[in-house]
Amino acid sequence: MNAQETKRVFSPRTLTEILTHIYTCLGVKKEDMLCRSEYGSIGYFSAAAKHVKEILKNHIDNERVKVYLASDISGFEWLANVHEIFNARLMKMDEMIHFGNIEM
Repeated sequence: MNAQETKRVFSPRTLTEILTHIYTCLGVKKEDMLCRSEYGSIGYFSAAAKHVKEILKNHIDNERVKVYLASDISGFEWLANVHEIFNARLMKMDEMIHFGNIEM
């Protein structure tokens, strides 16, 4: 069974497109967007999800925009977290997953 299409929604390219859309809707300037080079490949999308939630909470006065973007940001946060779990743990072939290296 080929699961390539199923995993595509969690790809960095797709997450970057969603994040760009959210930043654009929030009216964030390019220089204020989080940069992937600051966070590396692991942790960037989760940090970006927190960043857009803070922007939405603190800087947007329009309630209609908040309601419209809340579900987009929540969906992006979920996708980002699944992406991080998959890439940080499951794709790390040199380390066995066992009870000693899983944070509770």
